[in-house]
Amino acid sequence: GLAVSSGGVITWTPTEAQGPSTNLITVRVTDNGAPALSDQKTFNVVVAAVDLPPQISITSPKPLSVFCPNSIVEINAQVVSDDPVARVEFYADSELVETVTDPPYTIQWRPTVPRDYALSAKVVDAKNITGTSDSVKISVTGSPECCKTLSLAVSNIGPAAQVLVGTPFNYTLFAQHFGECAGVGVVVTDHLPAAVVFVSAQADCGTWEYTNGVVTWQIGRMESGAQCAMELTVVSTVPGNITNCAGITAINNPFPDDDDESCSFPVIVTGCRLDIQMMAAGGCAEITLRGESNQEYDIETCDDLDLHQWTSRDLRLAGPTAKYIDCEFLTRPYRYYRAKQR
Repeated sequence: GLAVSSGGVITWTPTEAQGPSTNLITVRVTDNGAPALSDQKTFNVVVAAVDLPPQISITSPKPLSVFCPNSIVEINAQVVSDDPVARVEFYADSELVETVTDPPYTIQWRPTVPRDYALSAKVVDAKNITGTSDSVKISVTGSPECCKTLSLAVSNIGPAAQVLVGTPFNYTLFAQHFGECAGVGVVVTDHLPAAVVFVSAQADCGTWEYTNGVVTWQIGRMESGAQCAMELTVVSTVPGNITNCAGITAINNPFPDDDDESCSFPVIVTGCRLDIQMMAAGGCAEITLRGESNQEYDIETCDDLDLHQWTSRDLRLAGPTAKYIDCEFLTRPYRYYRAKQR
């Protein structure tokens, strides 16, 4: 990085990585005579340690965001520092709100007084060198929209009957608002269970979107007494009990920790299902097995559950259903059936 001009001026701008250091520099000049004559000088250049100040910026909330009194304002800061960070201080105007020593540098603050605020953050590194962010201006409004009688609820209803694995089924959700004030920016969020795959969604108000296992309904404004119906279609991928939960929020909820969440009763997903129907002719029983195509199942019969003596009736499904005719049905006082995948 060192340069010498034709007039013999040396120029060098050391980088931060080159300090601290002592650098031996030799300068030699040679003429063009015959014979050529030359001379040289050697000297040391000492580069002191260079400590650049750490940098910090507020990434959220966005400038000019509006909040209700006593609602949560999440403040996030991003830090760039060559040295370890000792602490990050968060300020509302000139008042210290909270100090954080470990990443992520995030706090949750509840402003109570309606007015404008200038948010800022200061970082202090291990050498006590500081950096300060630009301020982000927000407003806490005293609008009637931020009243304390907001009452949101969401219900979540799944099918009561058992569901065969691989079969689509629906959840029906209802969002309701009972408070005297309008709910603003109302959102219903459903984090789908891992045992299902999303198929479709719909709603009679607002819009919806699906991303990475989460269905979000953007309802928007809800007046007191309003309700919104939503429907969600999924497909189960494994047998078991599946519980689905959804929550509802509003940006003007003064107590966001009280946002309502509703979970459905567990939906029982089976690997196969048996339907029994008496046949008109012959007094036989027709057993219909519903399961996965090209899978082998055992249909087993038993006359006494206390003895646990089950007899296997091998059955392979070529399609989603197969039938087994049991003409011994009327010759037994009791007849029990069960099915399981091999």
